[in-house]
Amino acid sequence: MLHSHDLHFISQRMHQALLEARLRQDEASDLAHMGIALPASAADKADDAHFQAEMAEFERQMEAQEMVSVHERIGSPVIIPPDDLAKADIPAALDRLIDCFVDHNICIDFFGDYSPEEMYRAIVEDLLHQEIVQLTAPGWVSHIVHTPPRFQVKQHVTLFVHSVLGKDSEMLLDADFSLRPQYDDAGTLLAPDAFARDLGELWSRLGTICHADVQLIDLEIADGKATTSALIHWHTNVLGGCGAINAYFELQMLDEDCWQLLKSTFVTDMLRYL
Repeated sequence: MLHSHDLHFISQRMHQALLEARLRQDEASDLAHMGIALPASAADKADDAHFQAEMAEFERQMEAQEMVSVHERIGSPVIIPPDDLAKADIPAALDRLIDCFVDHNICIDFFGDYSPEEMYRAIVEDLLHQEIVQLTAPGWVSHIVHTPPRFQVKQHVTLFVHSVLGKDSEMLLDADFSLRPQYDDAGTLLAPDAFARDLGELWSRLGTICHADVQLIDLEIADGKATTSALIHWHTNVLGGCGAINAYFELQMLDEDCWQLLKSTFVTDMLRYL
């Protein structure tokens, strides 16, 4: 999905193109006052005026930044829930839905391998509820990328484990964060048994924290103050920078399969540091 920085870049490019068109128009006007006429066909003038009108409409919509659901953006069509369709009918329903996206200048990219059933369910139960910028300027195509939850889980766990445990990590953790691994000059982990035990304790605390229906920043755990403090630091400064706060710390929203995947991924990743 397009992020704010993508929209800013596109807006800047469009603004530059519009500015250049206006400069050409001003230059022609100045030369005309000097008695110098530039050759220009009626078609050229019409194209230039049409382009400026389109750019002005684009700028207006960009400034408005109206957010609507994807379902609204494609005209709020009647959607048949996947469970109400026979398996044989899903491919045709999926084609009709994709055609609706195309008609409204929306391109969907699926990051991963999906069956028609999985693709239809992902669109109906997830993508249609996402918000998107209401941009209907001529020539504008919105792109939406759907990433499988399992891939997201693995990515977030890997990021977390490396940010906390990686010896080359530049993460600024609290000085009293005892879980930070210690290495000798040869790069060998010191006290691996104790470290493994600490990792198990971290996982236990992480599970408790993530399953609690509260914000991590509001937690106060007396006997886990150092660990909790470090996690809070990582939560606010690292995930805040990459936009993944909710995706990782609202793990109570994951189903049991994803939670088990997260745990197994955590164990697999942390073993790389032993």
